[in-house]
Amino acid sequence: MEANVESALLYLDEHINCNNFLHNVETGFTYHEEKTGSRFDDQLDPTYNHLLFLLEGVCTLSCNDFKDRTIKGGEMILIPRAATSSGQVTQSAKWLQMTFVLPHSGCDRLVLESYKPFCKEIDYDFQPLAIREPILKFIDLMLFYMRSGMNCAHLHAMKHAELFFSLRGFYKKEEIATLFYPLIGKPLSFREQIEKWQDKEHSLTQLAEELHMSQIAFLRRFKEEFNETYFRWETRRKCDRILADMAIPNITIKEIMTRHGFYAAPNFNRFCKTKFGYTPSELLKRYGTKTYTVSPKKSLEE
Repeated sequence: MEANVESALLYLDEHINCNNFLHNVETGFTYHEEKTGSRFDDQLDPTYNHLLFLLEGVCTLSCNDFKDRTIKGGEMILIPRAATSSGQVTQSAKWLQMTFVLPHSGCDRLVLESYKPFCKEIDYDFQPLAIREPILKFIDLMLFYMRSGMNCAHLHAMKHAELFFSLRGFYKKEEIATLFYPLIGKPLSFREQIEKWQDKEHSLTQLAEELHMSQIAFLRRFKEEFNETYFRWETRRKCDRILADMAIPNITIKEIMTRHGFYAAPNFNRFCKTKFGYTPSELLKRYGTKTYTVSPKKSLEE
C-alpha cells in the first residue's frame, strides 16, 4: 500500500518564531536565481568564504588574478574570503551557496590541514570541480528544507558538517585539496587563527602559545587586527556562547557554569547580572520566549 506522505512543513509558526530561525542568513546556505546578464558581485561578501554549487546555467567568475573563469551547471567552486571577486551570469543560472568562515568542526579543520602536502603538487588555476553523488542528493535535500521554510541555524550547522563529511568520503584528497586550495595552500592569517577559537572556551595564555607569541605581543597584534581589546572581544564571545547554551533543552545552570569555566555560583551570578541584567535562573527562564531578546547590558571592557 502506497503511503500518503505530507511534504509540507508542519508547525511552520513554531519554526519561524524560534530564536534559532534564520530570517537573514549571514553564514549558512542560500539559494539564488539570476537571469542572463545579471551580476552578483554583491552576493560575494569578502568577509566570508563562499562555496558555489551551480545547478543550472553558466556563469563567468573572476577571483583575484584569475579572470573570466567559466562555471557550468553541475560544477562547484570556492570564492575565498578577502578575495577581489566578481560574477556575471552568461546563461540564466540557479545555484546553492554555502557561506562560511571556517569548517565548524575542529576535526574537519584538522583534516583540511592534513591535505596541505597535496598543495605542493597543485598548479592552482581557480577551476571548478564536478558535483557528483552524494553531493547531488545533499543539495536536493537542503533545497527541500529551505523551500519548505525549515531555516534553522542548527540545521545549517549540521548540513555544513555533513557536506565536509561527504566530501571526505566520496572525493579524492587531491580533489578536495584543489577545491579548498585558497584556504589550505597558504598559512592561516592571524585573524583566521583567532576565529578558530571564537566558539570554544580558551584563555589568553592558550591563544598566545598557539600563535607562538608573548602575551604582550599577542595583545598588541590583536588590537591592531580587530580594533578592540582581546578582553572585550572574548567577553562578547563568552556572552554569545552562554546564550547559545541557554537555548539547549533541559540544560542546567550547573552544566552551563562548567562549560564556561565558572566554578562558583556567586561568580556566575555576578557575571550574568552585570552582562545581561538577569540572574542565571531568570535568564534561563526568559531565554527562548518569543517576546524577549537578551543582549549584553553594559560595556564589556572589563
